Amino acid sequence: MRRSLGFALEVPGRMVEQFAGHLDTLGATHVTIDLAVAWATAPAGAAPYYHWLRLNAVRGFARYLHGIDAAHQIPPADVLPRNYHRRTPCLLSATGIAALIDAAGKLRPALHAATYQALIGLLAIGGMFSCSSVVKVVRHWCSSSAGVSRPSCTAMFRAWISSSSSTRVTPRPA
Repeated sequence: MRRSLGFALEVPGRMVEQFAGHLDTLGATHVTIDLAVAWATAPAGAAPYYHWLRLNAVRGFARYLHGIDAAHQIPPADVLPRNYHRRTPCLLSATGIAALIDAAGKLRPALHAATYQALIGLLAIGGMFSCSSVVKVVRHWCSSSAGVSRPSCTAMFRAWISSSSSTRVTPRPA
């Protein structure tokens, strides 16, 4: 029914197919809570959110099957925690962004300067800044760019450090 309403359900659909294949392999004829939880938590080392996501896909399938045959068990929603945490964005003020763009403008060759100025500007207006992404960009640029002078690399790091400590905007609590 959800597909007919326009939901793609690509990932949950694939997970349900994998779970059904797992049940076939085991020779199980009904969905049980134990089988569902064991399958959902099977990828060792995966994030707890991924385990929850797998179990949630199975829950919808089990709910459907339970409507056909009451012998199918529906795993409770609270069996696995939904631990999903977004990274805290690195919100910079206009001054901090300008300092990074200015420092990137000192790069040589000029193509590198233009590329990194555009990248930083696009990340800033798109709201896609994370502190780690800025550091990764700067480190990548410093380590892989041929002909980059050490002072310009240092200048970009200094711009990042000064902007991150003095002009970072504190996010409001949700």
